[in-house]
Amino acid sequence: MDNPLQRAQAPNDRPLGGLWPKVLPPPTRQRALAALAVAAVSDLLSISFTVLPPVQILVDVLTAMILWMLLGSRWPLLPAFIAEAIPVLSIFPTWTMVAGAYLYASRGRSAAHQHEQHEL
Repeated sequence: MDNPLQRAQAPNDRPLGGLWPKVLPPPTRQRALAALAVAAVSDLLSISFTVLPPVQILVDVLTAMILWMLLGSRWPLLPAFIAEAIPVLSIFPTWTMVAGAYLYASRGRSAAHQHEQHEL
């Protein structure tokens, strides 16, 4: 009989009983840099369209979708989307901060993940 706790900690298990995608490997550096560029452009557009809230919302939704495609299903994207939906907080470069923090945090993991793949 295998231990359910050990099985739940396995990297290939699907959290929440298969309702959430598998644990994703870190994106490549090029994808992370592209996400940072998309986030910066989005924040600039968002500030430009402050007087047009429907356009600003559209920019934020498109940004969330593009970042989701570039980075995968990452939890930090959800609070950023919520922060962008709050009118007062949308003046801060939230997308750029999240993408930059993600790029900074994943700088060593990508190389480690590639090393693990070569060993297998």
